[in-house]
Amino acid sequence: MLRFFLEKNSILSGYIAGILIPFVGYAILLMIFEQLQNAGIITAEGEATGFRYRTSLLVAICLNLLPMNYYRKKYFFQSQRGMVFATMTGVIVWLVIFG
Repeated sequence: MLRFFLEKNSILSGYIAGILIPFVGYAILLMIFEQLQNAGIITAEGEATGFRYRTSLLVAICLNLLPMNYYRKKYFFQSQRGMVFATMTGVIVWLVIFG
């Protein structure tokens, strides 16, 4: 399904991919942290309140850089524009929540 959005040059497909990629990336990061915590490799002790949550969201937003570079190389400028809109939406939401 994601391949459909990455192969189409439109603002809507870029925006949808720009929303889906951080969402899936955030879920994967949470699963990794949960598995590491269950294995006893890391603990939540001594961690600043919300640090893992804030940082995971920021890393998930930054995952949009990978498809943005892909769109740039393929000259899909409309999709890249949609991806930028989605990334800016994510950044604004992050700033409102944690700023």
